[in-house]
Amino acid sequence: MTYRHTRRGTLILALCFPIVALVIGVSVISGNWLPAIIVTIIMMSLATLFSSLTVEVDTSELRWFFGPGLWTYRPSLREIDDVAVVRNHWLMG
Repeated sequence: MTYRHTRRGTLILALCFPIVALVIGVSVISGNWLPAIIVTIIMMSLATLFSSLTVEVDTSELRWFFGPGLWTYRPSLREIDDVAVVRNHWLMG
């Protein structure tokens, strides 16, 4: 049996898209497009990479990855000594 849960990164998306729109708007007014192109590439890359967090647990390992899964963390279940339910402050994510 495999457990799989994905959380959407709505905050990163809500921040990236308005920043891109603002930078493009400033570029339209100023006529300087190079900063807009650079910022758009960086922000869209961040939005894609951190748009979600997926956690999977199967019979042998725990896996988690951000966005499309360019890098994946895979500790074996044998390596996990202890688990606990915690409540983090909202500033910690």
